[in-house]
Amino acid sequence: MSLSQIVREVLLERAFRFDPNSTENQGRFRLKDPDLFKRVWTRRDPRADGITHIIGIMRDGRYGTQAIRFDRDKWTEGEASRWWSRNADRFRKVWRPKDWKGRLDEKKAFLDREHNWDQVIIDRDGERWTRGKIRDHYKRVGPRLLRSLRGHDVIIILGMGRNRFVLKRNRDERGTRIRIDKLRGIEDPSALEYWINRRAVEFHIALHGPRTDVAWVDIDIHKPKNLGPDRQRAKSIVPRVSRVVRRVSGGSISTWDSGRTGFHVMSNLREEQDVNALRRDLKRALDAEFGDRDDITTSIAKTGQIRLDVTTLKNTGSLRAPYSLSVHGRVKRPIGGAK
Repeated sequence: MSLSQIVREVLLERAFRFDPNSTENQGRFRLKDPDLFKRVWTRRDPRADGITHIIGIMRDGRYGTQAIRFDRDKWTEGEASRWWSRNADRFRKVWRPKDWKGRLDEKKAFLDREHNWDQVIIDRDGERWTRGKIRDHYKRVGPRLLRSLRGHDVIIILGMGRNRFVLKRNRDERGTRIRIDKLRGIEDPSALEYWINRRAVEFHIALHGPRTDVAWVDIDIHKPKNLGPDRQRAKSIVPRVSRVVRRVSGGSISTWDSGRTGFHVMSNLREEQDVNALRRDLKRALDAEFGDRDDITTSIAKTGQIRLDVTTLKNTGSLRAPYSLSVHGRVKRPIGGAK
């Protein structure tokens, strides 16, 4: 190694410090302003265990690395500084220490920060929902929503701006699944209150593993020609679908207006079942029940056909939860119009 390279590494090591928004478990090192990005995701470093890169698509269309996260169980600040001195050439860092001035709200408690509750998140199909209106909806339906989320992995769709949404499956860079088991806790990721104050728009029940304690059939119209009559036609078969689901799954049945074009028939099972076997049995029984109807299918639907979709009933599959809003601004409600 040349003298100039040695001097450069020493200078880089001395300049390296974990950022002031670092946590007890995670040392953070920001490379670019997060506001420059329209979408980000995480990727583990292929060469070093315990290092995660926050990468994404910038607003100008380029890809970039926004930050580097160090697992403090595996990396001290000194070790991280030495790693950075050897790897800095792989990255472009434009964030400077002085840029933290006025940007340390990330470290404050949630209620001590400023929030724009009037920011419009959903503005489409005649629906207009602000961040505050979305939060207030979930305050009203929280206990009912929690009943369906408790005990399951949860996928959350976050509203980052007007009609701009991000899917969140894990609560941290370690891949910890989101689980919500209580209402209150503004700083607790296992509480519904935490998420509804942090831009949550949709909540989905997610399956993880080969067994499930919930089943469903999604009744939808493929490219409806006339939405009103087509929805009524789909709604008219909900009782028959419910009987099939009850006979196959043996669980308690609930029926839901999805808030979009279709309906959901859901079953809370008495005991866990093999999800793949259950999906096959449901499809077979639905085919037998509606085999005489050309306008109904369990496979790929044609324009105007009703599809009885069970493909999302699988490991890693998901369904929007009862009382969850959709990104189109409509709420999944019980059939019959209960608020």
